Amino acid sequence: MADTGLAEHADPAGTAPAARGRIAAAIVVPALVACLLAVLRHPRVVYTSDSTAQQSIVRTWLDVGHGTTHLPADTWLFKFPLYLVLEAIGLSPVTKLLIAVLVLTALTFVLLGAGVLLLAPRARWYQLAAPLVFLAAMGGGIGSNRNLPNYRNVELGLCFLLLALAARYLARRRPPVSTVRTLLLAAAVSLGLAVFWFDDPYFEMLVGLPLMLLAPAWYLLRTRDPRLLHLAGCLLGSFLLLPLLQQAVGVVGLEIDHTKQLSPSLSAATHGWGQLLHDTATQFGVERWHGTTPLVITSNLLMLGVFALFVAGSAVGAARFWRSRELVPFTIVATWPLCFLGTVVQDDHPTRYLILAPYQLAVTAVLLLPGLPERWPARPALVVLSCAALVTGASGATIAIRANAHPSTALTTQDELIDAVRATGPAKGLAPYWFGNVSSYLAGGERTVYELECDHGVLQTRSWLSDTARLTRKASSTFLIWSPDYYGSHGCDTADRDRILGDAVRVRSLSDGTQILEYGYDISGRLP
Repeated sequence: MADTGLAEHADPAGTAPAARGRIAAAIVVPALVACLLAVLRHPRVVYTSDSTAQQSIVRTWLDVGHGTTHLPADTWLFKFPLYLVLEAIGLSPVTKLLIAVLVLTALTFVLLGAGVLLLAPRARWYQLAAPLVFLAAMGGGIGSNRNLPNYRNVELGLCFLLLALAARYLARRRPPVSTVRTLLLAAAVSLGLAVFWFDDPYFEMLVGLPLMLLAPAWYLLRTRDPRLLHLAGCLLGSFLLLPLLQQAVGVVGLEIDHTKQLSPSLSAATHGWGQLLHDTATQFGVERWHGTTPLVITSNLLMLGVFALFVAGSAVGAARFWRSRELVPFTIVATWPLCFLGTVVQDDHPTRYLILAPYQLAVTAVLLLPGLPERWPARPALVVLSCAALVTGASGATIAIRANAHPSTALTTQDELIDAVRATGPAKGLAPYWFGNVSSYLAGGERTVYELECDHGVLQTRSWLSDTARLTRKASSTFLIWSPDYYGSHGCDTADRDRILGDAVRVRSLSDGTQILEYGYDISGRLP
């Protein structure tokens, strides 16, 4: 098996200053850039139920209690301990959201940087900094990861750290150990991986499964190293443990819903390609080109150029790591197209599933740069990467500052809604999904809002990213957030509403047509 260099450095006698520079380049500087852009963007963020769901659930546990918490397959439970700490602090909801964003953003790049340092131990500081700072500044600050807490962020960093540890295991020559110790270690690794997949099975499908399939193929075609089979066995064991974990959490009142996330279908792959192309262009900011500043256009052109270089480099890297028989680097540089395939087979082709691809491509650049000649093409590539990082960071900062000075209509509308919810007398409410968690959380824990959906003309409650304690909460009066656009488009009109729920004692209409209705009784008892 080829020596990957993961176990040793070229110059052990004088590595202290170099090590500090590498750590700063791989971890500190990218994290600072990402956090700075997050701070600039944060004051004028329009929140959704998705972006506040986990904090809202924690807030419900503290204020009302715990019934059954319904979570999607990508639970992101790793974030819950942070939210439990933050919710115990007497700060405004927006401030707590900002703190969560900064902690998770910094931790993402700490984990990512640690993984990259292990994967590329011979990379110089500038070979680490250029791709990772570009990644941090991309889209004005990890645009497709949205700089919001309830998205896969820390999981991305942890993913590459786990890959680096797998590469380190395959690279080291170890003396034989006892069978019992090997089995215990394999069981512990399988359980740890299963917990990671439980937090976000996105990585099970796009990282774990390809690696599990490639490891035995590598054993047959490249090198007869039994550790490849050990790795495949641990991955297989983790896949078998995952459904058991998902069932076991029912004991503590967590229910995992598999119907809304990570549910690919062949029919989805046969239509909607135009939507996928549009959404992908949106992730790169192309829709902002019309009537925008030269800085934004330059930023996006540079970003597209960098990704074109990354894609070309990934083909070169795949050939290189195949020849050198390095499984994990090959997996990183060769499997990023699976992110697009995974997006294509999802209904509506949600582009949030693309986020792993830019991370893989940036890490690919770090893996390849040390092997390139110093003058060509390494030097031009570093210049392009550095310019792209500088310009995209500056573009993101100026856009954020301009947004802070000129709040969007959507933000003004959201502020009006939250003020109206706070002004209601009842503490218990119902609302469409997109109003539910965000209203519960931004109201500061003073209100709990459960989902009321319209399904083919039928009004009914639904448990999705919420806790049933909101629905079973004792209340002598309740309120309803009525969105005519949502309910009307799904076949429920005001006549249906009044027939089922009765007459409201107070109605407040907002500027966008949304109504806040107050009832002198608990309307949840009248709903299926």
